[in-house]
Amino acid sequence: MKPARKRRLDHCLHYVRAAWYSTRLLTLMCLCLTGALVAAGVVWLAERHVPDSPYQTYAGTIRGIAVLLFSGWDVSPPATPVGFWGAFITLLFGVTFVATMTAEIAASWIEERLNKRGEVHAVKATDHILVCNNSPHLRLVINQFMHPDCPTDATLVVLADDCPKDLMGLMRVVFVRGDPTDDEALLRAGVERAQAAIILAVDPADPAGSDSRSVLTALAVEALNPAVYTVVEIINPSHVKHLAHAKVDEVIAASNLGAKLAVQASLHPGLARFVDSLLTFDDNGEFYTAALPPQYAGLTVNEVLQRLHSEYGCILLGALREGEMHLLTSADERLGAGDTVFFLALRPPEFMR
Repeated sequence: MKPARKRRLDHCLHYVRAAWYSTRLLTLMCLCLTGALVAAGVVWLAERHVPDSPYQTYAGTIRGIAVLLFSGWDVSPPATPVGFWGAFITLLFGVTFVATMTAEIAASWIEERLNKRGEVHAVKATDHILVCNNSPHLRLVINQFMHPDCPTDATLVVLADDCPKDLMGLMRVVFVRGDPTDDEALLRAGVERAQAAIILAVDPADPAGSDSRSVLTALAVEALNPAVYTVVEIINPSHVKHLAHAKVDEVIAASNLGAKLAVQASLHPGLARFVDSLLTFDDNGEFYTAALPPQYAGLTVNEVLQRLHSEYGCILLGALREGEMHLLTSADERLGAGDTVFFLALRPPEFMR
């Protein structure tokens, strides 16, 4: 099976399993069935020796309990005190069940109506990717994550004052209306359960205002979830120092990056198109990072490079060790357990799955 098709199948199975295990209605039905069976057993034990009782057989008791459970006291009452109280508790359980089920159906209907508008009040997902702000780059970011070759199928939660309508209808995209600098809005977006947060620049035409908003958002995100991997886009490179106080993981200065790439492209024709292709999910390959496979620990750069290429078709570029970036130019340098390797590949290799 092709990797893209297998990933889509895994994605569908993931949502089926999530729906099966997380639905509250299913849990409620299981509790109801269990309660009915236990109540039927109690009533049957109390009534099985009572002459002419409709509860003398277990099958008859089940039928009576089912009527009690869903339609009220519309059957002959048990004759014994134990049977009476067992039936009465069953009746209370049925009333509670019907009321709760009605509330669940109403809540599901309201949530469905919100989903049709592309909006939810609060996110229930875990290990999702939080995207903050309705930026000019928002559509590009979402499209990249939705590409079949993207190595993650995590839910994408967009937290912004507004969101393009065409993005709201996508299966993995959830929109939460709110201000990303506000703690309450971030909690509704599930920031404490997110695996990563991307903070986009709101308005490239207003560097000061846009970057100030990005810094405030980063501070709020890191305060609520210090473990989240935070990537921040800013306009003015001089504002990078402010983000150091927020302890974000990655800062992307769009203007700086573009200017440096322009210089390199003028010296090396075609470089800009090459880098753009590698940053876009397509058939020409992408950059990837992954923990060094355990079987490669202790090998030299040259040995790892050859084995990665022969076994997975990957081209080794560099390594991240103790927070420091290493460009692997020495063939005799050894890689160790705990290193994160950077490489090029046409698709995610098997050791990343």
